[in-house]
Amino acid sequence: MAKINEQKKVELLEEAVLRNDAAGVKALFDEHGTFELTARALGYASLYGSTEMVRELIDLGATFRYEYSPSMKRKYGCGYSSRSDQYPSEYALLAAYTGINAYIPSLGTDAKTMHFGVLPESLPGFSAPDERASVAELLFLNKDRAETDPSRLLFYSILWGCRPVAEKLLSLGTELGSMYVD
Repeated sequence: MAKINEQKKVELLEEAVLRNDAAGVKALFDEHGTFELTARALGYASLYGSTEMVRELIDLGATFRYEYSPSMKRKYGCGYSSRSDQYPSEYALLAAYTGINAYIPSLGTDAKTMHFGVLPESLPGFSAPDERASVAELLFLNKDRAETDPSRLLFYSILWGCRPVAEKLLSLGTELGSMYVD
């Protein structure tokens, strides 16, 4: 295959994840090696896909971490702005997302945009509750490799009412970090 740019590689990866095509994901990693943004693909797999897809991505080196910059925000829509600053989107939180999308007046934005930046208009339905719990366990067990914070994921799963994720993380001994409790 001819050389393609980073943006196209990321797009192909995300499309394969949304199709739940593990073989296609593996083939893309085999062919292209690295991607400048795997966080959103891993987030999509956590919310819409299967535990197997999340495992495959982590095993291939996908993480929720990426180098955020204004150019990455322009290129991928992976960020949001408050009145005075810019922040990266937190795709790890897609594992806890339930569709609750409260408007936050002080930021002039909504919760979905604040955490996830620009997402495609047409996405598959959320994965089943037991699948979401399995994904939460996998993310907990691979928190260092996936570069995610179970305490933060627990906080948002409680905030957004994602019981399967909250219950699984609590059963694994996850506690709310000090920044979430007063």
